[in-house]
Amino acid sequence: LQALLGLFITQNPVLAVCSNTAICDYITGGGTSTINNNYVGCGNTIEITLDCGNLLHIFLPNEGVWHEPNNWSSGLIPDCDGVAIIPNGSECVVQPDSIARTNFLTVQPNAELFVALTAKLIVYSQD
Repeated sequence: LQALLGLFITQNPVLAVCSNTAICDYITGGGTSTINNNYVGCGNTIEITLDCGNLLHIFLPNEGVWHEPNNWSSGLIPDCDGVAIIPNGSECVVQPDSIARTNFLTVQPNAELFVALTAKLIVYSQD
């Protein structure tokens, strides 16, 4: 068999899941790739690498609460080692008396993140 010379995943604005085993193994193994202009989760090599390690958490519903695992692409609630993304058009709520944590947070244009008065949102690092 001939070795794969490169991986190209581009120009697909609805493609959101790229973290299958073959792609994860190729990227994390140092394979050459060009990845851009896809939906959140497949937007670039960093997003795919994070998703491969269950560290990328994309909020899925149009509206819902932070602390529901089924509301996140990873099936896990973001924590101090992950990256949380609230995509365009979504509305996410951090409920009263709760603490939401993430290492990095992106709230895309036309998305909303509401933090109740008695809740906390802790973002450990931010660019």
